[in-house]
Amino acid sequence: MSSEFYALIFIFCVFVCSCTQITLKTATFKPRNGLNVYFNRAVIISNVVFFAATLVAVMLYRYIQLSTATLLNSASYIFVFILSAVFLKEKINKRKLIGVIFIMAGIAVYAVFDGVL
Repeated sequence: MSSEFYALIFIFCVFVCSCTQITLKTATFKPRNGLNVYFNRAVIISNVVFFAATLVAVMLYRYIQLSTATLLNSASYIFVFILSAVFLKEKINKRKLIGVIFIMAGIAVYAVFDGVL
C-alpha cells in the first residue's frame, strides 16, 4: 500500500485522539468525587480509545517517515480547536484564531521544505 494511505490512517488516529480529549474534558463537567473522577465510563472508554489510536499511530511509523508523522501530528491542535468550539461551545477569540493560523502556516512551511507537498 502507498504511504499516502498510511498517512490518512495516521491522520484519522490523530483525529480520534483529539476526540478523546474533548470527551475527557466533557467528563470533567459532571460533579464527581473520589475515584469516580478517574473510574467512570466516559473516562475509561476515552482512555482505552486513546491508547488504541496511539498504538496504531506508533505502528504506522514503520510505513511513513518520521518527519511526515510529526507534521501530521501537529494537526491535533487544529482538531481540538475546532472540536472544542463545536462541542464545548468554547469561544473562538482572535488570539486562538491567530494561534491556529500560525500552526497551519508552520505545517505548510515544514511540508514545503521537507518535500511533503
